[in-house]
Amino acid sequence: MINNNLLPNIYGIFEVKYFSRNKIRMEISKLKDNSELISDLKNNLNKIKAIKNYKVISSLGSLTVEFDNSQIDSNLMLGIILKLTDLEKEIFAKRNGRIKMNFHNLLNFSDITIYNKTKGLFDTKSLVALILAIYGIKKLKTAPSLPSGATLVWWAYNLFNK
Repeated sequence: MINNNLLPNIYGIFEVKYFSRNKIRMEISKLKDNSELISDLKNNLNKIKAIKNYKVISSLGSLTVEFDNSQIDSNLMLGIILKLTDLEKEIFAKRNGRIKMNFHNLLNFSDITIYNKTKGLFDTKSLVALILAIYGIKKLKTAPSLPSGATLVWWAYNLFNK
């Protein structure tokens, strides 16, 4: 058996559960209760002569494939499975983490709230830019040391211009 830490696992798309020279078992989220994809996958797996046996468990999205390792390498078999299940687009698609999505939702909520409370005068970005600009100018006047005051003014300038 090969060390599972070295295997490609992409959260929410697929996970290799077992991997050896002639057998691979994967959980593929796209296969869960997807009878059309499973049917296409079975038809394509039947065409590959190096595959001895395979088993699909639809409710789990699990695929187990036994193959002849003298005809096909185990890493190549993994690539074939990913290609047959059309996972390339999903693997290389840009995904955002939950924290980033929640932070984005919080910013959207604060943007709406600030806009409504100021009766359309400010949104979050312009309010933060104004606060940074005022604080930066104040800091430059009291202690003209770099980079603190100048940095704040620069941040404010960039917020206004983007």
